[in-house]
Amino acid sequence: MKKCAQLIILSIFLGNVSVVSTASQEELNFGVKNCVSIMKECVADAVSAMRSTFNRVFKLKKAPVTISSAAYSVATEPNVRYGGRMEDRFIVDLKKGLCGVFDGHGGQSVSQYIVDKALDAGDARIIALFDHYFSLLGREDVALKAVFAHIEEELWKNKDKSNVFGYKKNGKLEVYGDAGSTVLLAKLTDGKLVVANVGDSRAVLIRNGKVVGATVDHTPSPHSAEEHRILRSVKKYHLSNPIFHYGVWRIAGLAMSRSLGDVNQVKMHPSIGGCKHIGQEIVSAVPDIFSWDVCKADILILATDGLWDVINSDEAASIASKSTKNDMATIFKNTALERGSKDNITVVIIFL
Repeated sequence: MKKCAQLIILSIFLGNVSVVSTASQEELNFGVKNCVSIMKECVADAVSAMRSTFNRVFKLKKAPVTISSAAYSVATEPNVRYGGRMEDRFIVDLKKGLCGVFDGHGGQSVSQYIVDKALDAGDARIIALFDHYFSLLGREDVALKAVFAHIEEELWKNKDKSNVFGYKKNGKLEVYGDAGSTVLLAKLTDGKLVVANVGDSRAVLIRNGKVVGATVDHTPSPHSAEEHRILRSVKKYHLSNPIFHYGVWRIAGLAMSRSLGDVNQVKMHPSIGGCKHIGQEIVSAVPDIFSWDVCKADILILATDGLWDVINSDEAASIASKSTKNDMATIFKNTALERGSKDNITVVIIFL
């Protein structure tokens, strides 16, 4: 009987009802009923799919997330437990939809170099470079990778030069090659967020009190993807394992597995080959790229590890859900201090 129903459907689409003319009247009646039932199910499924599509499109048009509708809040803390030196930097330019945090280490030279106004553009170096590469390449993710590569190459070229900002370490001007920085940069377009990350600063996207997106910290901790990546390179170049534990897991002394800069003290370190191409492969400057759809009332947190060392992503979502826009960033900073954070703290919160 199922075959008869199938034949009826086939005959309807072919316009040839004689195909079923040899069936008995009883089979024909039963087949027609099954055919109608099947067709009703098909129509119901089609209507359901159309309604679902319509609802998604209607909601998107009803409440678009735009750059102009965003707001932000920032809190920073040098932290006396860190000696009071502030090596973190941040940028927020909502007109261009760019924001980021940069956790310097080994000094302030590299984090400041990244945000310093340069290229005669009046913008932070990293913003000016993004504008340049996006105009050439036309894609946010590709442009972000090009920006990271550009700055990394500049830092190699200037590795033996004293910084122009007057920062001193041990009574001498800091040399660019002795310092490094994490780089966490987010590009917001209407309805979409693209985030590039190198190092252990972190971006967390929160919706209705829940984490719906988060970057992955680049640390050489056991069983992590970064450890596996490093050990593959170590094996390829016949090196000894350069990862060790001293307070935290480190590689060539650095407490993260990717960074911009760190040329002289880390990427040229004998334990990871002592040359540029191996050092850059093992302690990479290539960012991970994350792309998330964003909705009205989402919250984006960008913060250095002074926050994430003592507050995890889920706790951040809970804190955000209980805080107002005006005091949220300060609450995060104060909570980190109360929990014993021993590092610089920078928290940038974007309200979408």
